[in-house]
Amino acid sequence: MQIGKRVNFGNDENNWDMSFKTYDELVEAYKIQNALPEEVYLQAIENTNIMSDMVEEFRLDYSKKYPKLYDDSEGVLLKKIVEGVKNRGINKFPNYKDYIQRINYELQTYKHNEAIDFLLLEEDYKSYLKKQGVNFGYSRGSVSGSVIAYLLGITEIDSIKYNLNFERFMNTERITLADIDTDWFNEDRGMVRDYLFKRDGLYCCDIITFNTIKMKGAIKDIGRALGMSLNETQEISNAVFLNDNKKFEIDELYRKRYPKLFKYVDLVSGTIVSVGSHPAGLVVSPYPIEGKFGTFRSKTNKNPISQINMKEIDSLNYVKLDVLGLDCVGLIYKTCKLAKIDFLLPENMDFTDMNVWEDLAKDTTLIFQFESDFAGNYLKDILKPEVIEKIREKNPDFSYIDLMSMANGAIRPAGASYRDSLAKGLYRDNGHYALNEFLAPTLGYLVYQEQVIEFLHIFCGYSMGQADVIRRGFAKKTGTEKYIPDIKKGFFKTMKENYGVKENESEELIVNFLKVIEDASSYLFSKNHSDPYSFLGFACGYLRHYYPLETFTAALNIYKSDADKMKNIKNYINQKGCYVNGIRFGYSKAEFYMDKKTNSIYQGIESIKYCNGQIAEELFELAKNNYSSFIELLDDMSKTSLDERQTRILIGLNYFSDFGNNVYLEEVYNKYIQLRNAKIISKSKLEKIGISEYYLEKYSKKITPKQYRDIDNLSLLKELSITLEKVCPKPMPVVKQIKFEIENLGYTDYSNSEINNMYYIVIDFVIGNNPTTPRLIIRNLNNGQEIKTRIKRGKKFRDNPFDQFSVLSIKELDKEFKKRPDAEGKWIATDEVEEILNDYEVIKL
Repeated sequence: MQIGKRVNFGNDENNWDMSFKTYDELVEAYKIQNALPEEVYLQAIENTNIMSDMVEEFRLDYSKKYPKLYDDSEGVLLKKIVEGVKNRGINKFPNYKDYIQRINYELQTYKHNEAIDFLLLEEDYKSYLKKQGVNFGYSRGSVSGSVIAYLLGITEIDSIKYNLNFERFMNTERITLADIDTDWFNEDRGMVRDYLFKRDGLYCCDIITFNTIKMKGAIKDIGRALGMSLNETQEISNAVFLNDNKKFEIDELYRKRYPKLFKYVDLVSGTIVSVGSHPAGLVVSPYPIEGKFGTFRSKTNKNPISQINMKEIDSLNYVKLDVLGLDCVGLIYKTCKLAKIDFLLPENMDFTDMNVWEDLAKDTTLIFQFESDFAGNYLKDILKPEVIEKIREKNPDFSYIDLMSMANGAIRPAGASYRDSLAKGLYRDNGHYALNEFLAPTLGYLVYQEQVIEFLHIFCGYSMGQADVIRRGFAKKTGTEKYIPDIKKGFFKTMKENYGVKENESEELIVNFLKVIEDASSYLFSKNHSDPYSFLGFACGYLRHYYPLETFTAALNIYKSDADKMKNIKNYINQKGCYVNGIRFGYSKAEFYMDKKTNSIYQGIESIKYCNGQIAEELFELAKNNYSSFIELLDDMSKTSLDERQTRILIGLNYFSDFGNNVYLEEVYNKYIQLRNAKIISKSKLEKIGISEYYLEKYSKKITPKQYRDIDNLSLLKELSITLEKVCPKPMPVVKQIKFEIENLGYTDYSNSEINNMYYIVIDFVIGNNPTTPRLIIRNLNNGQEIKTRIKRGKKFRDNPFDQFSVLSIKELDKEFKKRPDAEGKWIATDEVEEILNDYEVIKL
């Protein structure tokens, strides 16, 4: 509780020129003077340090503010649990009694923590969205340990089946509010928020964020103001890293080299430049919140926004929901929809399917949590046959999905000490068979937060709730010294009574084990989090193996704005014998669209400059007709929403390639625009419009000395188009085509197997500090491969200059190890190889 006081002051007749250090001094002076002019009083206040005493008495409300949707919350919860038992089939399990025992235990914990209404809130909005066909992630974080959450459909994780820890989520010793984060596909997050904001009985607001200038941005902006090059500021900003306190930092080497830059960077870094709303978090209150902590509105957000930040909201025990975005969820359910199968869940997947695991061991493209080179290579290492054999020798009952979860933990910072050994299948000896048995599922290594809780419970005599409190203390580095004597005492007792181990031996065992806990606790992953995330990763692998075309199509639509990811996906698709084609009439829709007959995926139209989904659907419908000529198609297109600019873009991008090359079709379209509605043509204009009298005499019903009238436009245009095809045999020139694609697509997909494979076009061209050694991206015109490279020898470039969109003949690129400055400023070689362009010839196509 926090209490303040207000002081009332008298009239404005007397003078007061004193300043005061304490509240008592101010009161005593008031008694003497009795009345003071207002301006003198205000000045006195400014000169004192007692502003905290100048407010009315108030109390902060720290009660748990769970929204209440039902009058009989407990009765409703019990009913929903019974329904969940039947729906999940729990009542048919041979260990049904274990579930009943766990349900009763969890129910008492929820009642003790006054969290029943919170569970019903989670069930309410998730149940509604499921009925709308919206899916969410299987689970996220500690709530995975609750079997009641599983029965209510809040999660899709059976915590008893997968041996997950409930106390990590909630226990009677924990005093903080329940917290459940949920992963949704980004496109669906708006629906979630809309329901919560409109639901009767709920009062919601978004949460304020303070947007500050980050160190990387400050380096680039100030560097530009100081006249530094883009390459130079980019190199410096790349060196910024997060320290152990989660703050941005940079090596002193750069500060010494650029003192003027960092003089200003340090001044502006962290400065608040604007406010916004949190992308995921929102408050859900049981009563209106405008009068409790205040809200405001912004131009970019239709919802009210809190005037206090997230930590303050947490401290006041308001319910905060995190509606998080996860593209992986969308990938799974969009693929399932394309494949016309039920949404994949842990209960309908076979985690022992070796076809999937063998596929994952080869490549981890699109596999959630393992798409980066580092994480992907690690999973592939741990799935190697020789590693599996070593693991099987010590642990015959191991499962591949458990290995994936362990890998998920090992790639986190806390895994650094054991990561390599785990990937080789090497077991760690913890000095005693009981400890080795305890950690056998994770090869003797401390991988998960829950293992700390279980160790304290099993070996040190703590309840699971107490153990979680201590585990949190280790993680936060707060007061761990006060726990250690009791931990040791409990460990000595357990080891003596259960295993006959003497205290001096136990001392050695516990010291080593506590050291591992202390070193790892800050970054340990949670098994309650790792398992559901591994299940999502397996689902991606399952779909990729059994429904590749559907998976690739969904992925291309989801990641279409991520150029690097798109490149990796397309490379993988090609390796799997599928094809990603450009836009094509009759095959392309608004988004990427698959054609199973040709095992191909065609790019969508709505991502093209000035185009949209409506014209894509209209054109797809037109493709169901049979057209003998482009003229007939153009005539039908004139009845759609397609405009001239959009038509010309589609022609240039070879969308209508079935009717001819783009140069020819552009000429046909020009004639169509010129003649389609011409009912009268003057003979004096024939030369200007490029038509001979022969055609007009043939297709005009009435001819006068000066005019052609009642023209059969379509027949005239059809015959003209035949003539034009003979005079426009070649498509748009290569360089012009690539420029056109970049302008309208944002990138180029151009390749032509008939072009010499030594020919490259310069796609990107950046002049750095030295104008004679540019950095560039070149694209092979034969196979479409793109390479980042640079020129090292300035003389070569001076003698043979080029710029963006130049075509180069390159026999071979040199390879060198990249160099980076060390702590002393010396440039040393790294293990990373870069391509160097030294020998080339500028050519003209």
